[in-house]
Amino acid sequence: VEEELSLPRRGARTLLELTQGRSGLEAEFDDLLRGTVGWVEVEVDQRTRRKVLLAEKPAVPGDTIQLTIDAEVQQAAYEAIAPREGAFVLVDAGTGAVLALATSPSYEPEEYGETVTRWVRYEKDWKAAHGGLRGFHGTPLINRACDSAQIPGSVLKPITALAAARGGVLDPAERIACDGFFYWNGRPWSSNRCSHAHGEVDLHGALEHSCNVYFQTLFDRLRRVNQLPAFYRTGASFGFDERTGLEVTGSRESWNWGFEPGQQPGHLVATGIGQGNVLLTPAQVARAYAALATGRLPRLHLVRRIGDRETAPQSRSVDADPEVLDLVRAALREVPVHGTAARYGLQRFDVACKTGTAQLGRSGPERGLQNAWLA
Repeated sequence: VEEELSLPRRGARTLLELTQGRSGLEAEFDDLLRGTVGWVEVEVDQRTRRKVLLAEKPAVPGDTIQLTIDAEVQQAAYEAIAPREGAFVLVDAGTGAVLALATSPSYEPEEYGETVTRWVRYEKDWKAAHGGLRGFHGTPLINRACDSAQIPGSVLKPITALAAARGGVLDPAERIACDGFFYWNGRPWSSNRCSHAHGEVDLHGALEHSCNVYFQTLFDRLRRVNQLPAFYRTGASFGFDERTGLEVTGSRESWNWGFEPGQQPGHLVATGIGQGNVLLTPAQVARAYAALATGRLPRLHLVRRIGDRETAPQSRSVDADPEVLDLVRAALREVPVHGTAARYGLQRFDVACKTGTAQLGRSGPERGLQNAWLA
């Protein structure tokens, strides 16, 4: 971009401006990275071509920014999810440093303009053919790791357990019967049924085998004793109603953590299994699971150092029953051994995890689509 540069002496000169960061961290920290342009003013004798320096301003280099990203892990993460729409987030649970933040499909930054044009045209064609917008499915213009709030499904169940403890409706040793259906007013509720009948399960077994009926029952108990705010406060303690701290998202980071007024109780209990009126980003879920592991909620960050200034880790204690938190951790350690993640070969790692499957919609473009989670 050429623009006129007014100098302190007579006249003006043209300046070829530096390239500006278009997206991501390069855009977020553009002023720091670019530094300040310098200039010189030289008087040239037209007869002798002798040059005289009249004035100058030295250029100031931009700051160097060092990221927390591990390039090798980032590449492996992207290659793992690249065939599909998805996201991969890996954080240091103790510090909140993000080691990988991959989203797919993606695009090359130098092709940003062409990518935007192509997808705007695609959306117009879809609207003309189907009478509505397709949304973000397939588009590379959304960072699914931190800018795409999704239905979390069963990865939310540990939070429901901690909320039930806070609300006084959880006995970890109590065994709740599951024949595959949650019953409402004596009738089986067909929506969000269990994959199969689990029999009688306690907290440990319900988390290990992801029993919907168990957590729907806990959530319904919270509703019956007017303790739904306990669910909201527990989620807030794990960062579900605030930004994660990621520098790359700016003002675009979003979430939906609450309840719609007037919901039928039968539909409301689906919230307890992450299938109701709750939307979270993968970055939020990764942050919450870091808190499940350590008892402290870290502030996520991608920048390790700006110049010679080191980024100081930030965290706060979560408001959760320590004994129940220990029980949740123990159950999540069994998920990859004997539970819903046993078939993925994770037994060779020392890992605690939770699987989740979330139905996106029963009609329209999202009909039949599902989100698969592993936290």
